[in-house]
Amino acid sequence: MRAVQEPDSLEAARAVVLEAARERVRVQAIGSGSKLDWLVPPEPAAVELRTRGLGGVVAYEPGDGTITARCGTLWSELVEVTARHGHHLSPEVSAPEHATLGGVIAAGQSGIDRLRHGPVRHQVLGLQVLLADGTLARSGGRLVKNVTGFDVHRLHTGAHGSLGVIVEASLRLYPAPEERAIATLACTDRGEALRSARHALEPPVGALAVMAFDGALLEAGDGVQLAILLAARAEVLPHQLRELGARQGGLEIASGDAARARWSSYRDLERAPGRWADLRVGCLPSRCGATWDLLVRAAQSAGARAQVLAHPGIATLDAWIDGTGAAVLSVAADLRATGSQVHVRGARASSTPPAGADVMRRLRSALDPVGLWATRLEGLER
Repeated sequence: MRAVQEPDSLEAARAVVLEAARERVRVQAIGSGSKLDWLVPPEPAAVELRTRGLGGVVAYEPGDGTITARCGTLWSELVEVTARHGHHLSPEVSAPEHATLGGVIAAGQSGIDRLRHGPVRHQVLGLQVLLADGTLARSGGRLVKNVTGFDVHRLHTGAHGSLGVIVEASLRLYPAPEERAIATLACTDRGEALRSARHALEPPVGALAVMAFDGALLEAGDGVQLAILLAARAEVLPHQLRELGARQGGLEIASGDAARARWSSYRDLERAPGRWADLRVGCLPSRCGATWDLLVRAAQSAGARAQVLAHPGIATLDAWIDGTGAAVLSVAADLRATGSQVHVRGARASSTPPAGADVMRRLRSALDPVGLWATRLEGLER
């Protein structure tokens, strides 16, 4: 049975880690636990280190556009704090009320605003991390400026706690958009959705997000849906909508309160239908349509059904496979054979080593020589 530890200070968390190291038992760090199923089930851990007690904003500088907070702070709380001062917190992640600051960074979870602001690692200015030997190590800083030293915080972003526990983070902020709008289009097939998406991706429209997806994911029927999310200054948004309407007919436009009411439904699509996707696929932008077609055919060949959410602007596809674990791995193998990058989530994960696996193993050995952290990564066994 696991011993559950819920420290309320950094020193208390450090004491838990030092005791586990002395006893030579594994530790599993957990924030809210909303993304544990992104991983291979962890090694058996004697200690569960829950970080929700390590919460709160440490420093917020509205004039500098930066915020520093402890790892257990809910993402939704940070969104609320920064919005009051006219800031946008990136990434705009799915289900922010169930995500912690440390968990978002550790999982490398980007949001629907990645097309404009980039992935989560671009938002991290600095981290404080609790290492396996009890060291509280800092990297980067709290301000948007150059700092000396290596960007070690980039290593911890997306490492899922396999190198240490993120206990504090500093993030850059952006001016909040004054107005939002959502343009949707019911398409006859995947090809039409992707062709129409190009109209929103080319300037001067400058969409915040463009998503093409199987309508059943949003209970919008069996066809393919296109959603274009716009966020801009009040005087800019009407121009974007006019330009978009001139390029693409048949759009349904929601703006003002109607857009704000529907926004979270599209933001949370990455967790439809009630769970994270089985596969995340990356491909060349020019092959987005072909990859989507192959994914559907591969699922059918494996006796399963695939539902897909595509982000054409960043050439990624999330796929929910209604089938067995073997079917998921079969689809992943077919996609990898064409050069796509595929991440298989959860217990169905394959043993295919990721790119740079040897470097990643050496990093883990250097930062966690005794194997304290229970996290396991796909294709990266010790």
